[in-house]
This record gives sequence, C-alpha cells and structure tokens, in this order.
Amino acid sequence: FHYKCDPKEASIVVAKIRGTNKIVGGYNPLNWSGDGIFKNAPDSFIFCLDDYQNINTARLGRVINTQYAVSCWVEWGPLFGFWCGISHDLMMHPDGTWSSKPNSYPDINIPRNFEIDDYEVFKVVKITD
Repeated sequence: FHYKCDPKEASIVVAKIRGTNKIVGGYNPLNWSGDGIFKNAPDSFIFCLDDYQNINTARLGRVINTQYAVSCWVEWGPLFGFWCGISHDLMMHPDGTWSSKPNSYPDINIPRNFEIDDYEVFKVVKITD
C-alpha cells in the first residue's frame, strides 16, 4: 500500500466486504507518507454502501475531529480517524483484515471487524480551468 500510495496526493480507498454487497472506503485529500503521524484533513470523509447495487443505501461521514482525519503507519494500510484503543474509524491491519470503531467520524454502520474480497486506491486528479 505505502510503496504505491505514499507519494500520491488525494486518493479514494474502496473496499468490498467479503460475502456481502457492502462497499466501504474513504477519501484522503493528502498523501499517505509518514510514520506514526496524524494528518489534519477537513475535507476527508468515509463512506459505506450497504448494497453496491442500490445507491440509496449509501451513507457518508465527514470528519469531525479534523486533526485526526488520517493516520500514517508504514506497516499498516489505509487508516482513517483516531486510534481509540480498539480500532481507527476505518483501518486495514497488517494481516489484511479490516476494522472500524467510530471516533473521529460519525457512525455510518461500518462493521466492526471484517474481511474484504479486494480493495482499490484511486488517485484523485483536480481539474483546473
């Protein structure tokens, strides 16, 4: 994750939860570089679609505690929000499992512990006039 994503500015992480139609992810307007640091990102958000075939099941949670919007640790995957002793708001563990515990973002019904089929990280490119 960090090898490919650290130098990139602004990205969207999208993950499909195994055995469901649920998709979760988040937007980081900054890069993922650094180790053991939190980044202030007021434009950051996380999202959840209970059924990717029905857009009406989508929920979006904008960051509340902006100084803890994203976290960077070299041995971990994407980390959104503050560590509360159990999990970040949305995080990928070094073993590839994921977890969620609302803290810096509102509770948008992301499962607390889950495995994924796959995840993608998309670079966001701003269009200028």
